[in-house]
Amino acid sequence: MKNKFIAIGLSSFLFIFTVMAQAPLEPTDGSSGSMDPVYAADATDDVFVDDVAASSDSDPLLQSTAELLAPAQYTYGVINVSQNNADAQSVGARTGDVLRYEYVINSEQEDVVNFVASLDISQILQNADIIDAGLGNVNGGTITFPSFTQQAPCKKVFTFFVRVNKCTPNTQMVSTSNTGEQTSVRLDCELAQSGPGSLMMWYMTIALVLGFIAIGIFNKRSHN
Repeated sequence: MKNKFIAIGLSSFLFIFTVMAQAPLEPTDGSSGSMDPVYAADATDDVFVDDVAASSDSDPLLQSTAELLAPAQYTYGVINVSQNNADAQSVGARTGDVLRYEYVINSEQEDVVNFVASLDISQILQNADIIDAGLGNVNGGTITFPSFTQQAPCKKVFTFFVRVNKCTPNTQMVSTSNTGEQTSVRLDCELAQSGPGSLMMWYMTIALVLGFIAIGIFNKRSHN
């Protein structure tokens, strides 16, 4: 009889132990008792995103295409048409010379949208006259060209012509664009005195003198 109770007790203990081992654990903090495994990807998602964001700031390959486009280039120059189209900023200018000013926008990658070229020519107008404004509009000391829009690659040249009407000694005709480019032309008054107009006057004077001498000699001989 005693052995029978011992057997029943052991069987009950094993049954209760088995049931408890298979039952889910209940947490004491009131949260769900399911114990889902934590994967490495779940644990590192936030870190991974932060790393990508940080690397995109430093790696140009991850930046947007717009940020990598080369900006437009601007140049501003002046040619002395009267002196065999030489660079006027090197050879200078004299009275009567015609100068061609060229402002250029060149964009290989970036589209140009509603760009307006505006040039300060106030110092030029102190010693020269506009003889051809091209498509520009002269207002006071500024010449402004119509708005320009074109897809890249594109190039646009804005041109105007002036004629030097006087020579002020020790003067530089400076002009500046609204994008910061600048031209500077030296007025050479000594060259102006020996320019084509002055030489022609000398030739005419010599011709008149020789003419009077010839007439005098002819009259003297005719009286004899």
